[in-house]
Amino acid sequence: MANYLNAKELCEKLKISETTLYRLLNKGMPVLKVNASNRFALEEVVEWLKKQQEEKEWNWLKWRNMTKESFFGCN
Repeated sequence: MANYLNAKELCEKLKISETTLYRLLNKGMPVLKVNASNRFALEEVVEWLKKQQEEKEWNWLKWRNMTKESFFGCN
């Protein structure tokens, strides 16, 4: 069973601001709604962040290859 943190505790663990937390929530970070508050499973959040980083790197590589082929005619 996961240990759930509130928003303040998660911000402290990740060393991020509440503004950043809510930006991540808007991007789909996993959250459990309990009554009127959010709870976060640290393990799920860390896995989600890793996945976001991998996708960001993959998108950069796709963009880089597409740009290289488009602008320089390289294969």
